[in-house]
Amino acid sequence: MAGAIADLYTLEQYTEWMKRMLVLVPDVRYAVKSFATDQERNSICAYAVFSGTRSGEGGPVPPTGQSTSCRLERPSPERRSPQH
Repeated sequence: MAGAIADLYTLEQYTEWMKRMLVLVPDVRYAVKSFATDQERNSICAYAVFSGTRSGEGGPVPPTGQSTSCRLERPSPERRSPQH
């Protein structure tokens, strides 16, 4: 899952990705474990656990009915953008 968001650099890209995930994993849950801001550097860092059941239609494979969870760790897009 983390690889799926590796190339997301903007909030808009992330929200579009999450919209697609809500179709594939309609019972998606997000548990934010840690969130930090650095106003001086205009930066954030978030750590969350994403979980749900792959029961929605669409995507590269048919629904499996299997539940899964994964950790998502992301620095703010500005801090990890390939332009920096």
